[in-house]
Amino acid sequence: MRYGLPYMGSKNSIVPFIIQVLPPAENFYDLFAGGCAITHGAMLTNKWKTIIINDINWGITKLFIDAINGKYNDEKRWISREDFFKLKDTDPYVAYCWSFGNRGTGYLYGAYIEPWKKALHYARVLNDRTLLHDMGIDSDGSKNDIKKHAKEYASKYCAWFKKVNEGKPLSKVNQIGLKKLESLQRLQRLQRLQRLQSLERLQSLESLQSLQSLQSLQRYCVSYEQFSIKPNSVVYCDIPYEDTAKYISGSFDHKAFYDWACKQKELVVISSYKISDDRFMEINCIKKCAMFNLTNDERKQNYEKIFIPKHQKELYEKMMNRKIREVEHYEQLKLFW
Repeated sequence: MRYGLPYMGSKNSIVPFIIQVLPPAENFYDLFAGGCAITHGAMLTNKWKTIIINDINWGITKLFIDAINGKYNDEKRWISREDFFKLKDTDPYVAYCWSFGNRGTGYLYGAYIEPWKKALHYARVLNDRTLLHDMGIDSDGSKNDIKKHAKEYASKYCAWFKKVNEGKPLSKVNQIGLKKLESLQRLQRLQRLQRLQSLERLQSLESLQSLQSLQSLQRYCVSYEQFSIKPNSVVYCDIPYEDTAKYISGSFDHKAFYDWACKQKELVVISSYKISDDRFMEINCIKKCAMFNLTNDERKQNYEKIFIPKHQKELYEKMMNRKIREVEHYEQLKLFW
């Protein structure tokens, strides 16, 4: 099952694990909601009456709410590179479903492959094969057909691309990309030729409409320190990892956040690869593929870890109704709700 939105650093693959280690309470705060994968998982349980989602990037939580409300059921637009940079600051769908790595900054497709992806979009989404035929390609744009005739179509596309750009200087990136398409020696390249990532992301949004219950969901777009946490709450914080990729909002002051977390009376639970502050203790972890540019040591560990402030140990045990044991490593976890 996929949880939440396509988003850089999504916890989609470990949502059941995260939900299991969070205790029940009246209120659940997802303070760094990102792609809202944890919020999605929380909404499928009865552990919390009220769920509060927050992210300083206003667009990502709005995209989540809009998807639940079915806004994208009839979405069929092709978003060009020009459309992307014109719309990304005002249209969350464009920003996160049409950006490379779901970062909301750079366009999803390289310039050398953009016309090919546009032709696929027209064929699969709009049932219009004109652009493929203009390239000399007699195809319905389906994955099976492209897989069957991959080298033929790649050759024809490359020839078309060169002809259209005849006399124009090609960037080094475009030259390298065309050579990869012409060779098609690796399965990975073949899969890239078939895939239409923008459509896959749209389908992910459409699946969220099954989350009908919004009466207990509250949305905010502020910095974490502006919250006054209500009594009987669990505060989950998926903070940017230490020493890793910067998010769209820029750098993150980990020390200021750790100071804030240690002042809270309500339980604060943090996901991270590491916390360098000795005021926190690790209570659980799970093996997870690293998605960012981690250090070599972190790549070897490859564990998503769960931390709480040390002074909240007894509070956590009381809310979970069990003692904290030695750190448990979950290689696999399956939960059914």
